[in-house]
Amino acid sequence: MEDDLFGVFEEAAVAGPAAASSHAEGAGASSSSAAGRSASSSAAEAGQGLTGSGRKRPRSSSDDKAAAAAGLDDEDAAANEDDESDEAAARTPAAADGSALDAAAPSSSSHENNSSSAASAAAAGSSAAADGAALADDRGAVDEGQSTTLDGTLPPKERMAKTYPFELDPFQRRAIACLERDESVLVSAHTSAGKTVVAEYAIAMALKAKQRVIYTSPIKALSNQKYRELYEEFGDVGLMTGDTTIAPNASCLVMTTEILRSMLYRGSEVVREVKWVIYDEVHYMRDRERGVVWEESIILLPDSVRYVFLSATIPNAREFAGWISWLHRHTCHVVYTQYRPTPLQHFMFPAGAEGIFLIVDERGRFRDDNFTDAMATLEDEDATAMGGTGTMVGAGPGASSKGKRRTPQRGKGPTDLYRVVKMVMERGYDPVIVFSFSKRETERNAMQIAKLDLTSKEEKSMIEQIFKAALASLAEDDRQLPQIVNLLPLLKRGIGIHHGGLLPILKEVIEILFSESYIKVLFATETFAMGVNMPAKTVIFTSAEKYDGETTRMVSAGEYTQMSGRAGRRGLDDRGIVIWMVPQRLERDTVRGILCGSADPLDSAFHLGYNMLLNVMRIEDSTVDPEAIMAKSFHQFQAQRAVPTMRAEALRLREKAAAIEVEGEAEARAFVELLDNRQRAMDALRAIVTRPAHAVRFLQPGRVVRVVDGKVDWGWGVVVSFRARAGSAAARAEAAASAVAARNRGPKGQRRKRAKAAEDQAAAAVTTGPASDVVVDILLDCAVGVEEQEALRKADAKAAAEAARAAGKDPADGEGDDADGAEEGLNADGTVAVAATFAPGAPRPAVLFPGAPSRDARVLPVVLSAVDTLTQLRVAVPSDLRAKHARADILRRLGEVRRRLEPKGGLPVLDPADDMGIEDEGLAAALEARREAEAAVKAHPMAAAAAAAPAIDAAGEAATGAAGAAADSGSADGAEAASLREAAMARLRGVRRKMALERRALWVEREVDRSKALVMRGTLKRMTRVLRRLGHVDPSSVVQLKGRVACEVNTADELLCTELMFEGAFNDLTPAQTAALMSCLVASDRSKDDDEGAESLAPELGGPLRVLQEAARRVARVSEEAGIEIEVDDYVKSMSPSLMQVVFSWASGARFSEVATMTKEFEGSIIRVIRRLEELLRQLADAARAIGDEALESKFKASSTAMRRDIVFAASLYT
Repeated sequence: MEDDLFGVFEEAAVAGPAAASSHAEGAGASSSSAAGRSASSSAAEAGQGLTGSGRKRPRSSSDDKAAAAAGLDDEDAAANEDDESDEAAARTPAAADGSALDAAAPSSSSHENNSSSAASAAAAGSSAAADGAALADDRGAVDEGQSTTLDGTLPPKERMAKTYPFELDPFQRRAIACLERDESVLVSAHTSAGKTVVAEYAIAMALKAKQRVIYTSPIKALSNQKYRELYEEFGDVGLMTGDTTIAPNASCLVMTTEILRSMLYRGSEVVREVKWVIYDEVHYMRDRERGVVWEESIILLPDSVRYVFLSATIPNAREFAGWISWLHRHTCHVVYTQYRPTPLQHFMFPAGAEGIFLIVDERGRFRDDNFTDAMATLEDEDATAMGGTGTMVGAGPGASSKGKRRTPQRGKGPTDLYRVVKMVMERGYDPVIVFSFSKRETERNAMQIAKLDLTSKEEKSMIEQIFKAALASLAEDDRQLPQIVNLLPLLKRGIGIHHGGLLPILKEVIEILFSESYIKVLFATETFAMGVNMPAKTVIFTSAEKYDGETTRMVSAGEYTQMSGRAGRRGLDDRGIVIWMVPQRLERDTVRGILCGSADPLDSAFHLGYNMLLNVMRIEDSTVDPEAIMAKSFHQFQAQRAVPTMRAEALRLREKAAAIEVEGEAEARAFVELLDNRQRAMDALRAIVTRPAHAVRFLQPGRVVRVVDGKVDWGWGVVVSFRARAGSAAARAEAAASAVAARNRGPKGQRRKRAKAAEDQAAAAVTTGPASDVVVDILLDCAVGVEEQEALRKADAKAAAEAARAAGKDPADGEGDDADGAEEGLNADGTVAVAATFAPGAPRPAVLFPGAPSRDARVLPVVLSAVDTLTQLRVAVPSDLRAKHARADILRRLGEVRRRLEPKGGLPVLDPADDMGIEDEGLAAALEARREAEAAVKAHPMAAAAAAAPAIDAAGEAATGAAGAAADSGSADGAEAASLREAAMARLRGVRRKMALERRALWVEREVDRSKALVMRGTLKRMTRVLRRLGHVDPSSVVQLKGRVACEVNTADELLCTELMFEGAFNDLTPAQTAALMSCLVASDRSKDDDEGAESLAPELGGPLRVLQEAARRVARVSEEAGIEIEVDDYVKSMSPSLMQVVFSWASGARFSEVATMTKEFEGSIIRVIRRLEELLRQLADAARAIGDEALESKFKASSTAMRRDIVFAASLYT
């Protein structure tokens, strides 16, 4: 079956080269697409673009002549191509030999799509004014409204600082033209688009003018790589990373952003000589932890410096350029292009499928039909049989039930990944990067294809030679480390692994082998996407989810774009291939958002830190203080530039609210407030009742419950089963229990005992977690075939809005939904019923669509927190719900029960105290609050009128209560009741609409006030209070001795390090003990075994650890008393002792092979911690010198020296 893997997916129709239009104003670029050809000839060429072996068909000169002869302007060419592609987009089955991928290739490389026009999205910028108003499209972000046209005109070649052996792209010419005019530029483009050309030109300009230039990168490894590239190109290049310093007086210095910030705080002479600063990967400024370093350094650099910012595509590039212009009072242009030199095709491989599906073609079009086919192969068989879907009720938009990942059993046959990789290789679509989102998963995936041999005999020999030469400098003992010994056989087969847990020198060897095409398939984590330009032809994703340190979530559009951008090598490939292996059903909108969504915006991650505050306070310049830094931050700029728009919005909302007149408004407002108060009381009670510890034992099959998801009432349903939500702690506990039960070791009695203990642990995890971690499968009445009705309703609403605009009216003033979300449906009692839109294909509650073409009883996954009511009733549920009539029969019987009980007061509900036995401190108060709220509603004069008409139940039938009977009758009393209710409902709708507008206006006005005020001023006051109480600054905020020590520490918690120094915690420790103690501050990943490990530490380590924990507790308590939000115990526990013994042994002279066996951590992770620790020890030595403590300085230096040896500090292959 594996031979047919690529033989059963839809053919990607291509009409000639995927050449997009070139909108370069003033560039004089003509279109080189062959758009003038007929659709039929283009489609024929598309099928011949690649031979069966996957190699490019040579482009003939006649092709070029035909393209040139087409003579179409850019817009006509693009339109012609679209027409051709539509005509050729027939769904043709692919050939069984797998040539469909070949047929999908364009016949030639696409010409540049230079959306980097002088501004059209390209070089458009923002004004230097604080409001950030954008200038005309053909202008850069400039100071004081002045502008220059970005026409890409360059000086003659003999005057250029650097020339290139190839023709520059229009966006590169424009960016270089900005540099020639001594103006800053932000270049925002996709991976491999050629942004580095601009950075190299800036360096060449600086060297030619005898000026200094700084090149910053996010990480040390990238700095090492970039140093090697620039040194080979320019020669006069140095490197400063903290670990390594080479030629610090060179004209071009490569460094991490943290090093630049430290130089600025210390007033380095080097900075005063700098003309250009290049920020590579500047989009990492949005990183929550380290992004603030970018902002600090940009703020502190002098106005005389010019900048080159290199970034992935960001939607708010103009805003960032506007901030730079406003901050430094000089022009900053934006050169922005969405153009990909090599277009991408995005395929999806559903788990267990027999083929792949083209989801997004090379023109960026989403193929809905193929997506539907792909998801059809993933339908969970049980859920499908019961009418279920992948949509989860109560879990938020775009959520999937993820109840079961489909991992079909293939016996001892090849895995899905093996089949996909093998077929990619057979079609010649290598090199391949396979992305996974964890280190261990990366290694497991690599072992799945370990039997494949992808290299020739000569390549094996070269791989071994390079490998051994690179490791020749290591000690013999280090060369025998398991990671080194085990990796070489894989490398010789053309298979590589790259993740943060590898030894650094191994990662560099693998990068070199991959760049030289010796590695055919590289298994990597997403960190590889941040490295230097090392593209492949194909990128494979093994998962749709990642754990981000807090929760498991879907990858974002920006993350996907960054990694998938590694597919397609410029000048070598006609297009890049991206294959997404999907193990579970996904929502269409979710997938579209990831594959076709915009990149993540560059939002500020600015936050205050004690090291920053102390360093700023120490600067003698009176114009530089913490508030000045905050006022200049991108965070503050983003907040303030929205003020004019928000003011206008608040005024519009107020005027709209004032225009709504309601009879008896005061009375209606009071009633609405009572209704809302009752809803809040009911929500508070429900939060207690639906806690898993209280509710799960009542979720037996057949239990009748009511489901309310936010404002959407799904009506009554029947419980079928419940389970832990995928990705939750409870689900992980269940998986662990299953793994324990599956072990077949030890005596039978022990196995049973072990399995029982694991099951109990899993059950406890379910009951102790939040309600959102429990999913209940509930049989609900759903409307079928209503999407067409919704589409018609939306079309009618759009037409009405257009008619209103034509008449000069505000379209939001009519009946129906408006832009403010103020118009909502109401229940019979005036509470909000509907304010939701449903994703395409998602189930709809029948109660909301009584006129649906048909209805179906479906089993839907519902988050426990969306279960509104638990009744005392249980109905019989058959074990087999596959038959539609079996599911319908259950709801029919439920309807009969409801009709019988309605006259008697409705379905009997479980009493939280008497029936459920809940013993909760807040239960009595919640019950009383609900009782009082209900009494207040019933006592209001409008209550009777608002409820005087029949409510519609979940089956779409009128209730049979007394009020309903009266209203249904043809009597005068019934007509009068209906009239009264309609009048009451009209008043409630008007008041709710008015109140919603007023609330929205009030929120906007408060946001305006917050934006005008200095962001984080309150945080600054609280942090300054902490510094005073700990003695770092005096009442006048003058930095004291302790503050000078904290200024030197930026690798770990500066306050805690300072307290330990001044308390004499290091005085009686040896250098090895000192290093071990400080490892607690840099071992960021706290292990679940830390507590047990701390108890088993030897006395020489356990004693210092307790001293550290007490100091941490004091610092946390002072912070808490000063108003800082902090959990004292959590702060103390964050000091992880997991590597204390490892570091102590290493500092005592043990071999790395010995210390690596002391922990479960990867070897590369151990080295990363030791290197960070060595950097911290150097900073502490500087701090000791700053206060004149020579003995302590010597101890820290001795500890640092003990760290720096052997493989841990092996020299980089790039230096």
